[in-house]
Amino acid sequence: MLTPSQITEIAAQFQFATDGISFRTLHSGHIHDTYLLECGSSQYVLQRVNHLVFKSPETVMENIRKATAFQLEYFRSQRINAVIPELVTTRSGSSFLKDEMGNYWRAFTYIPDTVSFEEVQTPEQAYEAARMFGFFVRSLQDLSAEELQETIPAFHNAVSRRNAFSQAISTGLPDRIKAAATEITFFESRGHIADKIDLLLRQKEVPLRIVHNDTKISNVLMGASTGKGVCAIDLDTVMPGTLLYDFGDMMRTFLSPAAEDETDLDKVQIRMDVFESLAKGYWSEVGEWITKAERDNLVFGGMLMTYIMGIRFLTDFLQGDVYYKIHRPTHNLDRSRTQMRLLSLMETHREEMESIIAGL
Repeated sequence: MLTPSQITEIAAQFQFATDGISFRTLHSGHIHDTYLLECGSSQYVLQRVNHLVFKSPETVMENIRKATAFQLEYFRSQRINAVIPELVTTRSGSSFLKDEMGNYWRAFTYIPDTVSFEEVQTPEQAYEAARMFGFFVRSLQDLSAEELQETIPAFHNAVSRRNAFSQAISTGLPDRIKAAATEITFFESRGHIADKIDLLLRQKEVPLRIVHNDTKISNVLMGASTGKGVCAIDLDTVMPGTLLYDFGDMMRTFLSPAAEDETDLDKVQIRMDVFESLAKGYWSEVGEWITKAERDNLVFGGMLMTYIMGIRFLTDFLQGDVYYKIHRPTHNLDRSRTQMRLLSLMETHREEMESIIAGL
């Protein structure tokens, strides 16, 4: 734990508006240490990057630098009145600072009068959040996928995740393999989901684009008084991918009111009014330029991302909980069960959801 004087010393190495710096901890996010800096009348966000999760912070920061610079130029050229957190460079001109202990630090401008939410409470919130994620990819649609690198290799690679799942079934803890027999059978029977996205990408039916890759509602800032979307944030996973990842993870995290580790599976539901608002919000930004294959597979994207997260949780359970933090012995098994239930509901409602997409 760093002392206040150490944090102030680190902050002083960035190009802030004034030398007078005070700060407080921001209790947001689960990965990085985040502080709100007060520099005279200006405010900034200072973060210590978790380099255990993001093993190449230099790559993360270069992706963010390129993406935000491209967005700002897009806003200027299109005369769009939009705001995003802008990188504040160090006094030496770098996009990040590496301190003497090997920690990586970065800073952004702070956007006041905004709030974020941990879960979708209303269809209106779903619409605004989806609209912001759609606007985000629209602002980057002309940035070549080759310009950015993977910050987490094979992050949403369904085939890689399925292979790891199969390996865990063979080499995992015997008692856990036995306890999860029903869940293993369920996800094994849906391996065709991994095959489908692999084929779509290999045959280039679905194009690679620069996408957000982590489209939880908590990664959108909303106007505190207006409730309108302001911008997408947390660009650590911005890298090449497909719109199906972004739309799919919104489906996975927006549609059910239940927590990701809910043990009462009757609470896992699909709110069709939320889906319709999500679809309309996203479509309002991407509908004019996405391909027919992307449009036809948006709902499949929800099934894909739910499948991926289900086997990731189950893989970790079978291997003895080596990746995700747990608070009870069956925590990862419970998480996989919510994804199993959610995927089953998506299969049931697939035709209805695809009808909504077709009607946009």
